[in-house]
Amino acid sequence: MVVRIYDKERETYFKSEVYAMINIGCYARYLVLVSGPDENYFKFYDMFDESANPQLNIAVSARPAEWIYKDKDFLSEIKVLSDTNVRLNTFWGYDWVLEKTALFAKLLKGEKVNLGESGFPLVDSSLSGWNYIEAQKDIDSLLTAVGGFHDSFIINLEYISGKRIGNKKRSDNEISCEHHDEKLRALKMIFDSIWWESSLELVFEGVITLHLLPARDNFSGEMFDASVTLKDEIVLFKDESDFTTGADCTLVKAYSLRWRFTP
Repeated sequence: MVVRIYDKERETYFKSEVYAMINIGCYARYLVLVSGPDENYFKFYDMFDESANPQLNIAVSARPAEWIYKDKDFLSEIKVLSDTNVRLNTFWGYDWVLEKTALFAKLLKGEKVNLGESGFPLVDSSLSGWNYIEAQKDIDSLLTAVGGFHDSFIINLEYISGKRIGNKKRSDNEISCEHHDEKLRALKMIFDSIWWESSLELVFEGVITLHLLPARDNFSGEMFDASVTLKDEIVLFKDESDFTTGADCTLVKAYSLRWRFTP
């Protein structure tokens, strides 16, 4: 799992792997690694700040397979944690985070813990075989590999919101159900071109904006070019090179983007 965070102290955006997540909804907090020129430290960030605006966005929603889950009953039995008087209803994360209870208690209280002091290993949830857009050099590599998307076209587009409803029950004109929200907001786009040996797959997660403009009847479907930009840890894809024009194009804005040529 990867999140995008606005750091008020440094007045900048950054991304981090998530090492643990506690509570849910408006009380959710995420343990991340803050990397700076002078120090690297772990800190919990709230999903919402005091103004109820998100200061944290889900860039990659998949929880690592190595994560464990502990409920309130289990957590309340750990005295050093209960003594913090901090809300702790649920825990998802790496077991080695929770094992260091004294250090974890410091983090719960909002304190910073230096990387060296923590003894936590660095984690990387990147998927093998994929290329991630994290800097300008990554954008350059993509555009070079696909020839600026010249003469390419969209074959397929699939959007998954992550929302679903389960266990529907109807009785006496009442409906009860479970709402699930995995916050995927994932978009998969498949492109092809006569100049490529195989199709191109783009996967956006944390989609903010999706605008699709199919080819008109009196135009062919090939794209002349496309642009990809990265600002404030947000990726923008547009099927034309001029980002100053209006919405008369296909545009995707998201918190993360990865790509590969299909195997």
